[in-house]
Amino acid sequence: MPLQHFVGDSQKASALAGILLACFDGLALQKIVDDEFDIDQSYRLLIELLELYISKSHSV
Repeated sequence: MPLQHFVGDSQKASALAGILLACFDGLALQKIVDDEFDIDQSYRLLIELLELYISKSHSV
């Protein structure tokens, strides 16, 4: 699993994949419901949060 390379553990990688899928689905649904929703900004923030999580998991 590609995420395992970043988090170092297959269980964490699987959990993170589920969380990311839920985020992607939720953001897409939000965009469907609200035409003015800035999905691009939300994706940028999600990337920042993921990068922060990965950097913290490497420092532990």
